Amino acid sequence: MKVLSPALPGFFLMRIFTPIKLNLGLAVLGRTDYGYHNIQSLLVCCDIGEWLELEPEEASHLRITGPSPCETADNLITKARNLYPFNQGTFHLIKSVPPGSGLGAGSSNAAGALKLMNQVTPQPRGRLHQIACELGSDIPFFLQDGPSWAEGRGTHLTPAKIPDNLYCVVIRSKHSIVTSQAFERLRTHKLYSPPLQPRQIENHLKEGHLSELEPLLPNSFQKLYEMENQNWMLETLKALKNCGLEFVSLSGSGSACYGLTNDETRAHQAWESLKSSWDFAACGRILSVHPQPI
Repeated sequence: MKVLSPALPGFFLMRIFTPIKLNLGLAVLGRTDYGYHNIQSLLVCCDIGEWLELEPEEASHLRITGPSPCETADNLITKARNLYPFNQGTFHLIKSVPPGSGLGAGSSNAAGALKLMNQVTPQPRGRLHQIACELGSDIPFFLQDGPSWAEGRGTHLTPAKIPDNLYCVVIRSKHSIVTSQAFERLRTHKLYSPPLQPRQIENHLKEGHLSELEPLLPNSFQKLYEMENQNWMLETLKALKNCGLEFVSLSGSGSACYGLTNDETRAHQAWESLKSSWDFAACGRILSVHPQPI
């Protein structure tokens, strides 16, 4: 519900759900001369995430509450505000996803902030995309309408076709990942991957052949951690597989892992059996349309 502020005419209390994202496959193809890595990944959001509010106040600051609070000084929401022509109102983030999980929660928060500010001070879509790219490679995806194929740095996006009956279970150990260090180890070991095959992958998803996706949706970081015998990841993937989920994978560079199924009941049963044993556990539905401000 939007509530008009008498102190700031035309400025409403607004909120937006900021969903996490999953990487269905993450092929790191190589490194460019500019120091960036070229990647290819199928990005999807699910109805697991956090809430971000923009409160109509003359002062501008960020308040974070919830079960997984984090520092405000270096938060991407603050950085988004600094790049956007908008300096009123307080952002209130209700934080529930642990940082450093590879689920893009911080990037989703930043995109949510851009969407909320755009309701008050509209900017051209191209300018929003430009700001998002300046903030981080994951953020432009959350401004898209739905699932997308990501290429280049992750900012070149094209729509993807995903079935409506796709459910996920996400769990995370307390292990934390420094993504820049993981990229450096990938480069050292030259564990780059061949390109993905979007049409073949989309057909398998459409037909429900999730158990056949493993060779089609490799994650370069998962290969790295397997080579390094990283037990935290091996145990996490095993736990998901033992619950009968048809496709399991690391998300992003980790540390969260997820499992997919077309059976909503199976997803919920898997979550029920896992939730007491993991630092973070959630189940949800893959979204075909991204949330907008309310």
